[in-house]
Amino acid sequence: MNRNRLYLIIIVTLIISHLVMLFLPFFNGRNEDLPKKEIIKALSFSKAQVDDYGLLIDKHRKTFDSLENKIQEQQKELYKGLRDGASGKVALDSLSLFLGKIEKAKFDHFKELRMLCTPTQKIAFDLLAPKLPVLFSKRKKLKK
Repeated sequence: MNRNRLYLIIIVTLIISHLVMLFLPFFNGRNEDLPKKEIIKALSFSKAQVDDYGLLIDKHRKTFDSLENKIQEQQKELYKGLRDGASGKVALDSLSLFLGKIEKAKFDHFKELRMLCTPTQKIAFDLLAPKLPVLFSKRKKLKK
């Protein structure tokens, strides 16, 4: 085998490996259900509990989406103030109110989730609870 052929093989191999690494996240599928799967695994949910948890998630997403829309509206109002020279105090106060409602909705969702648990699962849930904010964070997750 001559040198040029060896170089060609190495270059093609490197290009293929880079393409695989580039597109690998797309082949893994969406990780949207990853927290759900981790909770189901950690709590050893039964089939009925998984179904009930799915209903809880649907209910929570509707509430959450509605609040997210209201937040976006208030953000638009806030940033209009940049153009108008307004202080945006009212928009900031509304944003704070809606962010508080989101946190309350999350808290209520997890209280309802805990109610689905058996007494043994509640112990596991209580151990899992401090990790929930990181588990559901869209930012890079820290391991602890």
